[in-house]
Amino acid sequence: MANDLMQFEFMSLLNIFFCIAMGAFVLKEDPHLKSFYACLSTSIFQMCAERGMGGPSCLFPFLVFDAVNFVFDLLMKSRLLGLHAYGLALAGTLVAQASCAYFTWTVIKVTQAVSDPNAVEMGG
Repeated sequence: MANDLMQFEFMSLLNIFFCIAMGAFVLKEDPHLKSFYACLSTSIFQMCAERGMGGPSCLFPFLVFDAVNFVFDLLMKSRLLGLHAYGLALAGTLVAQASCAYFTWTVIKVTQAVSDPNAVEMGG
């Protein structure tokens, strides 16, 4: 039982790490994440960096990955919210995932509206 729980939690932590790494690639020009991006792009994600992945092209994959993590965490772990420290950490993770999904969707809508000249109304 304990080994199954550890495997389950390891996969959850791995999913969160992938979301963080994707977020670093989305914000690779940000001065606060530049050193973290440099570390990722010269080590385990070197192939992604060499292919020029990052920036706005990673927004939609980040949204999908984060939303799927949020839904599965909500469905599979909601019964664990009552535990003291774990429940608090889980609640924080759920709030962060939901916030990331919402704000990423908002950015995608704004960039699509700006890139489509017919979608932006000119006041006059």
